[in-house]
Amino acid sequence: MIRYFVGLILLAGCSSTEEISTSNHYIQREAMSILRTSDIKVAHKHAHNIIGESADIAGAVGNVKDTTPWWGDMITYGAIALAIIGVCFLLWYT
Repeated sequence: MIRYFVGLILLAGCSSTEEISTSNHYIQREAMSILRTSDIKVAHKHAHNIIGESADIAGAVGNVKDTTPWWGDMITYGAIALAIIGVCFLLWYT
């Protein structure tokens, strides 16, 4: 789910998405380090790094603008126009 979300953000193409992508890769690398180690102190160090990167992602997400593509607005306005035409048609023939 997170990869899907990051993938959608990457498609938006803003500079914050690069930061989110970089932090995501760093988090994955640190998580793999936790899985490979048996020393609890090393695992805590990697977990602390993950928490820091998560905070960076939370800050970067605020800079990402959610936009609707041009065709999304066109579909919305088209549906509204069809609804109005349908209501006029029904009123005309009743």
